[in-house]
Amino acid sequence: MLKNSFININAIILAAGNSSRFNGNKLLSIYNEKPLAMHIIEKSFEVGFKDIILVTQYNELKEMLKDRDIKIIRNCMPNKGISYSIKLGLKECRNCDGVMFLVCDQPYISDKTMKDLIEIFKENPDRIISSKYCGKLRNPNIFPKKYFKQLLELNGDMGGKSIILNDLNNVFEYEIENELEVLDIDTKEDLNKINTLI
Repeated sequence: MLKNSFININAIILAAGNSSRFNGNKLLSIYNEKPLAMHIIEKSFEVGFKDIILVTQYNELKEMLKDRDIKIIRNCMPNKGISYSIKLGLKECRNCDGVMFLVCDQPYISDKTMKDLIEIFKENPDRIISSKYCGKLRNPNIFPKKYFKQLLELNGDMGGKSIILNDLNNVFEYEIENELEVLDIDTKEDLNKINTLI
């Protein structure tokens, strides 16, 4: 299939977690002179998404981004799990061909990785574009519009991984080579681990 330069891709940034293992507010914790969540948010502005949608429970992030071109959706029920944030974000994606889901606890995902995923999606607009590292599924991932119905049917802490695993024949796998990009920060010890890899 020829590359379609006119395909529109939105970003949904998931930032509503409770940071239960972090012993504090993970997304607002200062890392490299800015709140952890702001690393991926700021990179997303450089990538060329049609729209950027941030789903969060934190008013502090809304205040930080009040002058930026980003749609902020308040998740007042984060205890309903990540699936609820996915649904809130997708309801704002009526006029796009696909969505890239980003999480805020991977501050070193590069804009190159995001751009590579987008270029692959333009060539494969009916396929899920899935990030992998050492053979394991990671974030970010792009889902075409035809999967939105399945995403809206997710419940609790079930995310898009279940959909990917159920349709592997329609998944394009993109291998991330740098371990730093895929490290999740779930605890303060994880922050220390990342610092040893820089």
